[in-house]
Amino acid sequence: MPDDQPFPPSNVTASGAVAVWPRLLGIDVLRGIAASLVFLIHFVGYLNTGGDPAQSWEKIVAVPIFLGSIGTNLLLLLCGFMISRSLTKPRFHYWGFLQDRVIRIYLPYCLVIALALLFWRVFPAFAKVSPHSIDLPYVIKQFVFIPGLFPGHPVLTVSWTLSIIFPAYCLCPLIAIAYRRLFCLATGSLLSLWLLLLLLCLSCALCWPAIPVRICYIPLGCAVAEWFLAARPSTLSRRRILLLLLAAALALLFRYWLSENRLLLNLPYREYTLLYWSFGAAATTIGTSLAVLTSPDHSRRWFQLPLLGLLLLGQRGYSFYLLHGPITKIGTFYLGWLCTGAASAVALALFCFSCSLLAAHLMFLFVEIRLAGCIRSMLPSSHTTASLSLLSQPTG
Repeated sequence: MPDDQPFPPSNVTASGAVAVWPRLLGIDVLRGIAASLVFLIHFVGYLNTGGDPAQSWEKIVAVPIFLGSIGTNLLLLLCGFMISRSLTKPRFHYWGFLQDRVIRIYLPYCLVIALALLFWRVFPAFAKVSPHSIDLPYVIKQFVFIPGLFPGHPVLTVSWTLSIIFPAYCLCPLIAIAYRRLFCLATGSLLSLWLLLLLLCLSCALCWPAIPVRICYIPLGCAVAEWFLAARPSTLSRRRILLLLLAAALALLFRYWLSENRLLLNLPYREYTLLYWSFGAAATTIGTSLAVLTSPDHSRRWFQLPLLGLLLLGQRGYSFYLLHGPITKIGTFYLGWLCTGAASAVALALFCFSCSLLAAHLMFLFVEIRLAGCIRSMLPSSHTTASLSLLSQPTG
């Protein structure tokens, strides 16, 4: 593959099969940045309250809130990006894809939920609800993402994000398969589908405030991936990279200005939400594009400090995402009293971050790799499972 192409030169190979993208290390770095931003907002929240950051949202510093929000939105966009990439695999099979997502996402989530509930049983001071409220219905709700969909007290603060991500993994491939079968498309871009879905999600979020506008980042990520396959842009010069970074920074600054002057502007809900989301979408889209365009066949550059740390964090990002909340809460609960200034707060943040990263690395090795590998070896092949179903990509 030429150095100036971060993806296959077409989404259809000479043999007619859908091309497979190479691993983009820049996406791992971007995932590491997003995980770090999410850690920042939770650390500041726990440090200020000694508990759940949602309990005193107004007391949290505005900048960590803003950066943490960007990190969460970036994770949602990357989720859509990876869904679209998976759909480009030769003979994509829905059941095989779903089986892999259950092992990759749902299994570690259930394990962390079970450990957290056990920890609450032994140390009730850390529980978000009273011990009498931890009954069977409450436990069942945790495993089906209900606390993330409706107001409640989730065991993990990140449950609400997973309540968007996991259904997206289940539904988006089904929508793509149905679209291809409806229009008899064996190959070709799905860009129009994802743009239509983006418009639909955005319209629903603007009309019904109960629907979080962040769901729009899923189809946006799918559209970004499809655009790369369709447009095939080459890598960028340093000047263009700097210009894109400047554009992303300006979008973030304007989004922050909007959040700080919402009452002063007195904009209607729909106009404000659309503006706020648009600048966030512009910044995250530019960031993802830069990550893709700076990845191809230059993997050695990603192993230079400080990007090495972000790369390792990104590759263990899901385990870190699950574990950093409980570990940070314990750290701030017992050591928060030591924070008497900025220097001690930074030291505690680095300590909690390091402990979370170490735990994430162990979980990555023993759960995401070894345990997941054992489970996959005991299950039927994804091709065997999917061959019994109509839920596969049409092959022409």
